[in-house]
Amino acid sequence: MNPFLRQVASHYYGRAELGKTLFVFPNRRSLAFFRKHLCDLAKEEGKTMLAPRLTTIGDFFCTLTGSATTDRITLLLELYEEYRKLNPKAESLDDFIYWGDVLLADFDDVDKYRVDARMLFANIAELKAMGDNFEYADKVQLDAIKRLVDNFKTVTHSGNPHKDVKENFLQIWNLLLPLYRQFKERLESKGMAYEGMVYRSLADRLETESVADVLEQTYPDTAGVVFVGLNALNECEKAVMKKLENAGLAEFCWDYEGKFIKENLELFPNAFKPEGGTSRTKVHICSVPSATGQAKLLPGILEKVPASERGIDFAVVLADETMLMPVLNSLPCGEDGVNVTMGYPMSASEWSSLMRSVLAMQTHLRFKAGQWYFYHKHVLDILSSGIVQSLLSEQEKAAAAGVVSAAKYYIPQSDFGDGPVLKVLFEPVLKDLGSTDAAQTDALADYLLRVTVALASLLRGAEKADVLQLDFAKRYYCAVGRLRDLSLAVLPRTWIHLLEQILAGITVPFEGEPLGGLQVMGPLETRALDFKHIVILNAAEGVFPRIGSASSFIPAELRLAFGLPTYERQDAVWEYYFYRMIARAENVWMIYDSRTEGLKSGEESRYAKQLRYLHSDKFDVQETVAQTAVSASEDIDEIEKTPEDIEFIRNYVFSASSLSKYLSCPAQFYYHVIKELKPEGEIKETLDPGTLGNVCHDTLEALYMGEEAMRSDEDFDKREQKSSGFTATITKDYLKGWLKREADIKRKVLSLIRLKLKSVEVSGEDLVTADIIVKFVTRVIESDLALMGSRDSFRILGLEEHMNPVQIAGHKFYGYVDRIDSFDDGIVRVVDYKTGGDNPEVLKQDYDPSSKIGDYRYKAALQFFIYDRLVEADARFRGLEVRNSMYAMSSFFTEEVKTYAQSEAFKESMEEALKAVFAEMEDPHKGFTRTDDERRTCKYCDFKAICGRITKD
Repeated sequence: MNPFLRQVASHYYGRAELGKTLFVFPNRRSLAFFRKHLCDLAKEEGKTMLAPRLTTIGDFFCTLTGSATTDRITLLLELYEEYRKLNPKAESLDDFIYWGDVLLADFDDVDKYRVDARMLFANIAELKAMGDNFEYADKVQLDAIKRLVDNFKTVTHSGNPHKDVKENFLQIWNLLLPLYRQFKERLESKGMAYEGMVYRSLADRLETESVADVLEQTYPDTAGVVFVGLNALNECEKAVMKKLENAGLAEFCWDYEGKFIKENLELFPNAFKPEGGTSRTKVHICSVPSATGQAKLLPGILEKVPASERGIDFAVVLADETMLMPVLNSLPCGEDGVNVTMGYPMSASEWSSLMRSVLAMQTHLRFKAGQWYFYHKHVLDILSSGIVQSLLSEQEKAAAAGVVSAAKYYIPQSDFGDGPVLKVLFEPVLKDLGSTDAAQTDALADYLLRVTVALASLLRGAEKADVLQLDFAKRYYCAVGRLRDLSLAVLPRTWIHLLEQILAGITVPFEGEPLGGLQVMGPLETRALDFKHIVILNAAEGVFPRIGSASSFIPAELRLAFGLPTYERQDAVWEYYFYRMIARAENVWMIYDSRTEGLKSGEESRYAKQLRYLHSDKFDVQETVAQTAVSASEDIDEIEKTPEDIEFIRNYVFSASSLSKYLSCPAQFYYHVIKELKPEGEIKETLDPGTLGNVCHDTLEALYMGEEAMRSDEDFDKREQKSSGFTATITKDYLKGWLKREADIKRKVLSLIRLKLKSVEVSGEDLVTADIIVKFVTRVIESDLALMGSRDSFRILGLEEHMNPVQIAGHKFYGYVDRIDSFDDGIVRVVDYKTGGDNPEVLKQDYDPSSKIGDYRYKAALQFFIYDRLVEADARFRGLEVRNSMYAMSSFFTEEVKTYAQSEAFKESMEEALKAVFAEMEDPHKGFTRTDDERRTCKYCDFKAICGRITKD
């Protein structure tokens, strides 16, 4: 392979005027490679030479004009000031900031493509009359303009469904011409400019000034300019290059015959015809059902490449920069150097992640009872940051551990103590998110600066200072300082948005030899470069190339008519980048994530299809499917049972729930019961089904305990207020009174939700859930009133009653019964509240327990069987008839509560079924198997990560 830049270097090497020649490149990376090729040629001949001048196309224009481009934030603020002058009803800066960027991009295009702004931004009503003035427009362009005019002719029609949208567009459109003019005048008066202004000013200047004189002023003693590897030129670039060519001062080196190069060749002849690839390129298209799994293929690919070609001849192209860290972590330790052309982006840094969490925390503050609270998710994100962890003192680590173990939904400021790190981090600043007071955003900036200084100082003093994070901290400090100097009177969300815009463009360059080692870069950085071996990651449709066009106020019809870039042009540009990149390669790997999640199609890039179906004569396309490695435990069908496990089972005191675990999944029983593994304390964002059930149970328990227990004081611990044998008489008047006090029931429910979630408030869908619980509670009251019939009262004999262990099927059982009551003498009723999908029909006993005992739909019948045996064995209820009732939310609002008594035949069958279960549990040859019901049992299992089971929705 003979790289294009090597060919350019060879073409000009040895020329007498080489030292006086200015070479212009598309980017700095191609400039560096060209310099290397020149040096290699000089070394090969053992000669010295006077190096030529090298620059990029952007720097070339700025240097010739003597101007520098102004940062985007400043441009937005300057644009807004002019917009306010033109529009007395201008929206706030907070709203303008989001579409002001679109205006800046449009104005930039207008200038780079030298469009007549007066004609482009003319009033829509005048466009038809102006039609004949488009002398340079062809028929297609004129038709496009007419279609736009016809579209807006109906804007005032009362039946037009898009009338308001069109009117709003017209209001803005008719401001664009004066805004464009006044904005440019404002920038010129302040010595500011956007890139399009710089380009256009040079093109316009050369209409009246000698290009040779302008070049001599800025690049003295320059014999000529060589433009290398450029592709899609804008009109300003074409104009300047044409002036230089006409003056005999320019030559052009184009590469790869794409659409744009053909256009360029018609305007500017090639200095020489470059060689193409010498062999048929092998393209390996590989799908991986994983994002990071793509990077894990790199070591295997590198092994297939000769060691001598794994350096500068090997490139990894990242269509998505978030793949940078997975790539760096996947490369073999033995690789001699890696050059990351794109640098390390701030957005991917640990420092940026920490500060995003800090800002998110500030935008979710709560104030209650004279104290500020922080939202748990952001607190935990901050405390788990590697940076914070490394800086905490022992005292602060203990405080942080206490915060984590307390598992509060909102965490009070007082919980963090006075340590130097936690104190500076957990300071409430954004106390009014709806305020546009500059004092508040200034306070936010000052807070971020304090945090940065405090953490950076500690990082710098650490035994092993993290130089990379310190560099990011320094750049973060400068970015915040820029915004602080502006003292913006905007909403906090707008201020944070502006900060993110500044940070998005920040990268920290890696140290090392830029022209040595394996090259990692983005697609744009490959311009004019050639590699023998190229790996393209995220080569999926929608990512490479990205689908969608940039936002614009200029309708597509006018963009087409005036020669402004359109989506089709953008698509063609990316196509050129791809085909030029692989033109001389020997091997190309296109790897993509084949999963279909969210907006991801899991489809290969269109370029892969084009290579396969349109260019099979030039490329040898091969396809493979890579499987991601899975946990070794997934291959284990069952867990071996030891004698110790069997002994544990024989001595264990079972409950209905622990037995249900075994019947659902023996492996789950093994992890939870035998090994006593417990999931880490998890803070619930909203009420999960289990917690919802607990709130229902606790509300009903309090209701039947009496008025005192129903107080909404969340510090009231009802369990301390009752004895083990709690009893009460419930009257009709008491229940009817509560039917009139739904508001009081809801207050109790809300207090219990706050208690369960460890939160200071109930919001969102939990408010809806609270109403459902209240309806369930009132339905229980109504059902009890209906069961009372003509009776004035009934007796509560137990609430959440702990029942002493008894022998059932040769094993001990205990349990807590939701409620034991009695409506009639000689009869006690076991009541269970069900908030899930349980069906009361299972209490009918019209089935054989031995065939249903493992069926999740019948687990309630097993539960009642165990409860009945516990109640019957209790001295208080001995000799009484025991009956069962299920208050099931699934059918409670459509069916009456029914009561059933278990028959002797049913009891005997259930006993035999349980004996069979225990015989299996104690069988040393029968291991703890995993369930086959992945969808239901595994989805919410706490141990699926250990088990290795991949759940399916």
